[in-house]
Amino acid sequence: MPVLSAILNDVKAEGSVYFCDVLAPPWNMDFLNKQTGSFHCIRRGDCVIEIAGEREVLHAGDIAIILHGADHILTNSTAEGVKSAEAETLLMCGYFRFDHELRHPLIESFPPLVVLRKEDIRNNVWLNMLLDSLVEETQTQAPGASLILNRQTETLLILFIRQVLQSGGLQGPFVQALYDKKSSMALKHLHESPEKNWTLDSLAREVGLSRAAMAARFNKYVGLPMFSYLTNIRMTKACKLLKETGKPIAAIAPLVGYESDVSFIRAFQKKLQISPFKYRKKHQESE
Repeated sequence: MPVLSAILNDVKAEGSVYFCDVLAPPWNMDFLNKQTGSFHCIRRGDCVIEIAGEREVLHAGDIAIILHGADHILTNSTAEGVKSAEAETLLMCGYFRFDHELRHPLIESFPPLVVLRKEDIRNNVWLNMLLDSLVEETQTQAPGASLILNRQTETLLILFIRQVLQSGGLQGPFVQALYDKKSSMALKHLHESPEKNWTLDSLAREVGLSRAAMAARFNKYVGLPMFSYLTNIRMTKACKLLKETGKPIAAIAPLVGYESDVSFIRAFQKKLQISPFKYRKKHQESE
């Protein structure tokens, strides 16, 4: 699945661990009105997560991922499957924040709650090493710990997504596109070179399909017309350049596939309902 790296590189995300402690019963933690995704790692003990009217028991080694920020509650309340409501729980909690201007279909494919069980990730050496490191950094708070936590959490998100995909835990058209050889190849070309003057014909030639077959495959597997998906990639890259560089608009336009700054400004305004100038200013003021 070579396109996954290109997609995750474009899906700008940040995060960190903000809580890691031993909780003695009774305890209850509310996560309401959050604008970020959450993850909760049960390092020792048991607990229950309540989300959208459902209750799921979490055991030591399990990970709960709430990628879209849905309201949820963690509690030590007794429930079938909890070994002991009197035992302490070592809990590590963190957050993910995505660029919300343009949500990628892969992220939208995630259900409100994904649970990775200890048995499912037992052989994922990198994931387990990273979780152990996050606990260590959070509890020791050595110099530079916050920076390490931020960087490691970004890596953790990638490992989460890869683990869920490999375990077959995601469904939907876009997930099918990742496993369809021709669609995956087409996506890879678009992500790696969004500045090219792509047409359905040129993309179809790159992957060995007819124009009609390329269009049908995109609509079926990706769930979007090719030009709509390409525009999203271009705007995602443009947002990153506007926020992270001082390049003038005229210099950014050709980097994201537009022949003139006028056409770029028009496309940006139409897609994000804000001009690139105001977008850059907004994010500079928020820093």
